Amino acid sequence: MIRRGWSAGVEADRWFDSAARAAPGAGHWLTAASALAYQSLVAGELHRPQQTQELAERAVDLAGERGLGGVGEADVALGVSLALRGRLREAQPLLERGASAVRTWGQPTELASALLYLAPVLSSLGDTPRTATTLKEARSIIGACQDPGSLGERLAVLEQARHPRVAHTGDELTERELEVLRLLDGPQSESDLAAELFVSFNTLHTHVRSIYRKLGVSSREDAVTRARSLGVLLELDLT
Repeated sequence: MIRRGWSAGVEADRWFDSAARAAPGAGHWLTAASALAYQSLVAGELHRPQQTQELAERAVDLAGERGLGGVGEADVALGVSLALRGRLREAQPLLERGASAVRTWGQPTELASALLYLAPVLSSLGDTPRTATTLKEARSIIGACQDPGSLGERLAVLEQARHPRVAHTGDELTERELEVLRLLDGPQSESDLAAELFVSFNTLHTHVRSIYRKLGVSSREDAVTRARSLGVLLELDLT
């Protein structure tokens, strides 16, 4: 995962939270929905899956309540929250709808970001042709941007990942193991992760041991490093 630092994520969360709280008072409902969506994406980067889901759902609900139509960022955020929980088939249509809405609004960098969220989901679902088409469109947009931010780095990482779910032994990680693996790339202890996933410590530890075996490693740090080198971790990150 492309990381900009834990403190930067916390700071971004604070700013988006302030925007989400202030915007309704001024009647800026689109800004409020978008801020909630981006706050959801930040929560995903901070490995807070429950908050990621709740904020994304609030963004989508607010857009619906205020008759805003399709708010691309909200659909993308909800799709990302599902993907981070391994629910890739549910995530795909939301990410596609979000990308389509952003495309309609003529926001090139936002579109490129949405496409970079969609591509690894398509790849993990085995849709190689559409993955290639999606990355090609993102590459074209990023190439035309004067200041694409971290989009170029995100694109490069995705293009290097040829086999997103194939591990060292040839065994594929399960959807639940992928979810646990993403959470291992964070500061929480296994006990904390078990509580966050609503499973027992023994169940969580069983998943971790299976991940280690499939990746051919013996430590948490090595598992994350190995997963990144193989492209196993979905590259879901903010622009």
